[in-house]
Amino acid sequence: MHLFDRTARAFTHYRYDPANARTLSGDIVMSFAEDRSGAYWVGTYGNGLNVFHAQANVFQTTVLFPNNPNDLFSNAIYALLEDRQGAVWLGTEQGLSRFDRPTKHVQRVPPPQEPERRNIPRAASPAFIRNIIEARDGALWLATDDGLQKLDPATLRRTVYRGTVATPDSLLTKSLQRVGWKFVEQTFALLESRDGRIWVGTRGAGVKVFNPQTNTFVAHYLAESGKEGLGHNFVRCIKEDSAGNIWFGTRGGGLSRFNPRSGAWKTYRHDDNNPNSLSHDAIFSLHFSANGLLWIGTQGGGVCCMDVKREQFVAWKEEHGLANNVVYAVLEDGKGNLWMSTHQGLSCMTPPDADKISRSPRPTDAAKAYTPFRNYDANDGLQNNEFNAGAYCKGASGRLYFGGLQGFNDFYPDSARVNSYIPPLVLTGFRRFGEEVRLEKDISITDTLYLSYQDNVFTLEFSALSFVQSEENRFKYMLEGFDTKWISAQTRHEARYTNLSGGTYIFRVKACNNDGIWNEVGKTLVIRVEPPFWERWWFRLGAVCLIGFVGVIAYRGRIAIIQRRAATLEHEVATRTSELRESNERLHSANEEIQRQIALLDEQTREIEVANSTLQEKNIELEDERHNSERLILNVLPPLIAKRLRAGEERIADGFDSVTVMFADIVGFTELATRQSPHEVVEILNTVFSAFDIFSERYRLEKIKTIGDAYMIVGGVPEPIDDHAGAIADMAIEMLQTLDILRYSLKIPLEVRIGIHTGPVVAGIIGQKKFSYDLWGDTVNTASRMESHGETGKIHCTREIFLLLRERYDFEPPRFIEVKGKGQMETYFLAGKKKI
Repeated sequence: MHLFDRTARAFTHYRYDPANARTLSGDIVMSFAEDRSGAYWVGTYGNGLNVFHAQANVFQTTVLFPNNPNDLFSNAIYALLEDRQGAVWLGTEQGLSRFDRPTKHVQRVPPPQEPERRNIPRAASPAFIRNIIEARDGALWLATDDGLQKLDPATLRRTVYRGTVATPDSLLTKSLQRVGWKFVEQTFALLESRDGRIWVGTRGAGVKVFNPQTNTFVAHYLAESGKEGLGHNFVRCIKEDSAGNIWFGTRGGGLSRFNPRSGAWKTYRHDDNNPNSLSHDAIFSLHFSANGLLWIGTQGGGVCCMDVKREQFVAWKEEHGLANNVVYAVLEDGKGNLWMSTHQGLSCMTPPDADKISRSPRPTDAAKAYTPFRNYDANDGLQNNEFNAGAYCKGASGRLYFGGLQGFNDFYPDSARVNSYIPPLVLTGFRRFGEEVRLEKDISITDTLYLSYQDNVFTLEFSALSFVQSEENRFKYMLEGFDTKWISAQTRHEARYTNLSGGTYIFRVKACNNDGIWNEVGKTLVIRVEPPFWERWWFRLGAVCLIGFVGVIAYRGRIAIIQRRAATLEHEVATRTSELRESNERLHSANEEIQRQIALLDEQTREIEVANSTLQEKNIELEDERHNSERLILNVLPPLIAKRLRAGEERIADGFDSVTVMFADIVGFTELATRQSPHEVVEILNTVFSAFDIFSERYRLEKIKTIGDAYMIVGGVPEPIDDHAGAIADMAIEMLQTLDILRYSLKIPLEVRIGIHTGPVVAGIIGQKKFSYDLWGDTVNTASRMESHGETGKIHCTREIFLLLRERYDFEPPRFIEVKGKGQMETYFLAGKKKI
């Protein structure tokens, strides 16, 4: 069959292709006709009847032949780009190809020529192309499983860049060792930012930043627990917004935003308890629409829209009309419509206004009320219902590309027109008890159908005469007089009824075409069911009379029986009344005896209550004594140690591998005490040490003892804590701040020296009558030396403390002092917390 375009004066040929089931079924055409819907009917010689409609061929599918050495490596497309010259670049598992659309010519791009790498393991699929971008200078950048590559489109020469930031930073090296060096070269997503740098998302090693001017990697960002940063080290997509922020979609860590100017990170994740949160933490694609909204394709949460200013999310899923909850890509056409490749075909969405999303108090409810999707599948000409992440782009002319498992589709969005043909309806069959029934007139031209009451199981078949994807025509039907509402049959072509009562019914059916255009007039059929004899008027009148006669006879018999029973009951009542009188007299005598016994029991009860009250008072006194004893023990010993003593342990001695010990001594307190009365001295010490005790409880530390004007406290004993060094440092800083306040309020020159060290200790109970919980070991002695060799108003720390806290706290430059029993030591003064 040949179609001649009069304007272009060119032919389009339609022939039989055994490899494509959607082509003409045979090359010998015997007849041709066009129906009212615009469909073309083509009769062939020996190969059946074909129907063709232009609206069913919107999407152009390109399927290439991997067995041809000059063709594409594979039809599974994972990366896709149309460059400024109109060439289409296709990335597969086996390599890269260039496709020329006008000539349909495919050219395989040779792999990069590079020297053999010895003692360096190669990637599992070094030729796997994951992503392709075109830089401002016209060069192409490729994300592969074996590093970042730069391609010259003119010469097809490739340059490979591997590795990461060249820095002696041991923290980055250790972090990469933890996540695995094998992921460093497995690049997955690319972005050229406005400053010309290339942002590289890897498959498990975070994000690298490459500077094309110096041909070096200049930054590397990793996701690390406990730190604000990238949400996950597997980065699937990268976008830059109008403010210069870089956005990262990760495989399981949600959505991350990075400000290159301030270095600030923020990550958004899914929260089951917050309907306004991200719909899924696994993200395939990001797209900023023309109205400033961020559209997110997720791996199970549908398409999610983010109002960036309000940081609020709205999700659309399958229940709202989306083809599938796995959304690989989002592209925007010239009219603002969004096209999404999914796991079950393409979805086109006309999005609501940005202010409508912002105004909605419950975005999930707004999404359910707004389902603007039109879906397409393989029946519409798609290469396959399943697409691939990374294989999508928008050409300069507005053409959209989506790649999948069996090639790629490209089309102009304006060509995807709605099928506006209203499908006529026709009844096609009538079955009784599952068997086809031949009527006097064909069911399609029958106005009234007469049935017997014995025809209590029958089926009506119907069809809509729209042949553009007729398998997607949907139906609704209702039997007036039996059904109370329309019944949705979806794509089912029949309605079944059983056990209809005698009477007249009207069967109505309506249908829509593949694009949801309904024929609301539909088709009607009057159904008259002949009732059985027991539903006739004369039968019902006779039945009523018979029932009335039987009722009168039954009523009179019932009256006679009631009268006989009344006489019998009267005699029984007189006899039982005499018996009850005698029983009442016996009960009266028994009641008097019971009352006497109750009086005796009341007297005994009062005596028991008096004795009980005395016993309760004694119990209360004993309980008060027990509580006082426990309070005394807890004032002397830590709660955990006191509990072990009460459990029966006689000797308590424990070793701890890592604790932090602090000694604090009030400077010049002996001289100060000579100028104060004993009451004032004790009051000053109580004020200072009580404040210190409050800090120890706040930071989960344990006070060991006070010796005169000295104070000893430990972190991590007897109950371990994660950051005992940081807790001790925070308390030491707060102690100095508190003494500044007390000096002003008490008008007394209170100064303190503080020493801190960390390491192993031994702790235990000593004493038989007066218990004492104490610490021993070199760590305790070293902390004491730090206090004695320190300076007034400063926190003196060992090198071990400096190494633990240098990332979070500021220290003065190191000093080297001679310490008794330790020799020369490197020590530091802690200045305070770092400012963020």
